[in-house]
Amino acid sequence: MTQVAFFLRTALNNLRRGGQRALVALLCVTFGVMSLTAMMLLSGTLENLLVLQPHEMVGADISMERAGDGAILPEHQRALDALRAEGVLTHYTLVGYTSSLAVRLPGSGELRFPGAGIGIDPAAYPPIGTITVSGAGSAGLPTLLAGAGDVLISNDLALTYDLAVGDRLVLSDLSVGAALDATVRGIVTDTPNHRGSKLYYNLDTAQALAGGAHALNTALVTSADPAAAAVKLEADGWRVFLATDLAYQDSQTQSFMTAMLNGAGVLGLLVGGVGIANTMQVLMRRRQREISIWKSLGYRGGHMLVLFGLEAGLLGLAGSLLGAGLGVALSLRLLDLFTRTSTMLVRWTVRYDALLLAALAGTATTLIFALWAIVRSSRARPLALLRGEDQPASELPWMAVLALLLALALPFLAVISLIMKSWQQAVLVLLLALAGLVGLGGGLALLLKVVLWLLPLRALPLFHMARGSLRRRGLTPVFALVALFVGVVTLSLSAVVTQNASAIDEAAALDVQGPNLSVLSPAAEESAALRAVQARQPESVSVGYDIPVRSIVVEGAEDEVFAPLLVARSDPGEFMLRGAAWGSRPDGVYVANLAGLPEGGRLVVTLWDGTRRSLPVVGSYTADFSTLFRPELGVLLPVELGRSLRALDTPGSGQVRVMARFAPARLSAAAASLGADLPGMTVVNHVAYAARFTRAYHDLFLLAVSMAGLAL
Repeated sequence: MTQVAFFLRTALNNLRRGGQRALVALLCVTFGVMSLTAMMLLSGTLENLLVLQPHEMVGADISMERAGDGAILPEHQRALDALRAEGVLTHYTLVGYTSSLAVRLPGSGELRFPGAGIGIDPAAYPPIGTITVSGAGSAGLPTLLAGAGDVLISNDLALTYDLAVGDRLVLSDLSVGAALDATVRGIVTDTPNHRGSKLYYNLDTAQALAGGAHALNTALVTSADPAAAAVKLEADGWRVFLATDLAYQDSQTQSFMTAMLNGAGVLGLLVGGVGIANTMQVLMRRRQREISIWKSLGYRGGHMLVLFGLEAGLLGLAGSLLGAGLGVALSLRLLDLFTRTSTMLVRWTVRYDALLLAALAGTATTLIFALWAIVRSSRARPLALLRGEDQPASELPWMAVLALLLALALPFLAVISLIMKSWQQAVLVLLLALAGLVGLGGGLALLLKVVLWLLPLRALPLFHMARGSLRRRGLTPVFALVALFVGVVTLSLSAVVTQNASAIDEAAALDVQGPNLSVLSPAAEESAALRAVQARQPESVSVGYDIPVRSIVVEGAEDEVFAPLLVARSDPGEFMLRGAAWGSRPDGVYVANLAGLPEGGRLVVTLWDGTRRSLPVVGSYTADFSTLFRPELGVLLPVELGRSLRALDTPGSGQVRVMARFAPARLSAAAASLGADLPGMTVVNHVAYAARFTRAYHDLFLLAVSMAGLAL
């Protein structure tokens, strides 16, 4: 039998007889590798989602909208055709994009709020890339979105709302209010930028959701020279977003998230390494007599390193394999929590290179952190061990201590560099971790000494013995204190933040000031909506119009452009006014205080039929937009003036909003009954709308608590 085989068999026997201490060391390795594996798999999945070619960000080279107009009109399309004929543009397609889409099931008044509704030309969208649809067979987008009301829904929304192909929906744009029956024709499993929370439909559907108004507001463009095309387009009045700029921002986000996730995994590995070092010190101390016998038989320090190194290596390998397997399962759970807090269409894959790296890192970390205890024990004198004398590591020559620290730090730094994919980041993580451990450990050690000195334990023999034991154990209790402190503080902080966030969210939802219910409909149906609301005997009722117009500019300074929206109200409600009293200037308007336009100025409003009206600015307004339902920084004006502008007579150019306040106990019932009685309108419970982020917040903090649990 060779010497290595003998040492290997001896190491295996020692591990089998190791008992609790060996099990604790195994668990330390398992925890570190499990944490590292989960973080690496999660960061690798996110890297695939976030590291995109620039055109994948928007499905084109350029995304753009009109700088001062509320929509893309036929004359703008003719200008784009001319640029395409000149060769400035290669191709373009127009899109009707809205972030105010609401979805409900037929017969239900409960609204859902997806991230975006996108009206597209199915034959031309997207200009670059593809949309992957499941449940559609070989049918393409033109077939799936052939009729008005045909929709495709992203997979994340289908899972959240429990929808399938063929299900019926009712859609409405909150800026218009008209309801539209729709049918799910397919489930979108991937988009060019891998983002979800979207509904796709054709341009006829977009036009119907807009109430007949101009629905096209975004152009997606391809060009041989996007930068040069952007200069020309901006000069023609377009607000341009280059895909290269958006991709750069996403790559920065991805780099940060990858560094943070991998760094968290490295910290977990480091915490496991500290536990290994602590446990190995105890194991080696318990085996002093065994070591003295080995050395008395003639085995030297090198033999001790091989023997106990094999033992640590086998322990690390077993724990690493177990941790890698558990890390795969953990990454699935963390990824599920992550997808609930984002709109990404995540497709999880196992990266075998990450599993191999995590297992190697765990084995190497076990060896590295165990070597300190092994080297210290292997240098001890047999006679001192037989007498039971302690041989502290501080008795090593300082040069040997420095060399040992360097020998341990360099391999661990190499391991971290492979994980972080950057030796600079590895050095930073290692230095921060060491500084944190040294600072925290020093503070806790000092606190422990103060507590042991202050507590009157002499009258209690058992406690007195415990204090003496703690004093004699040196740094061993400090490692335990650091681990407990980090885990408990992190877990407590996450729990407190979760509770506070939930309390704040509930308070914001329940403390809705002013109206707590709105009925949204096209302006022509104002009377029907008002009668239905008044029949429920609310505490108060008011009426308002949101009137999109073609443009709003400052008279005499046409380059100062306002959002093309008039906000007409029968009373100012939550808007706090400065300037003329409400109703004293029926021909005047109020602008947002942030606009900085002084009283006495004038605004030129251009309606969709080309009519221009010059309106005096008689004051400004401020509001707590966090308490308002769908706040808009439009131009505020009395409802009578809104009616007189005749924009409401143009089909689709305005929305009536009947706002009411009900007692909290009656609010849900009133919303449900109104939703049933007004199927062609949109009834919004403001409390439910304010709470639409509750689930996302809950899942986000559940993710935080899960990570804190790993730290513990």
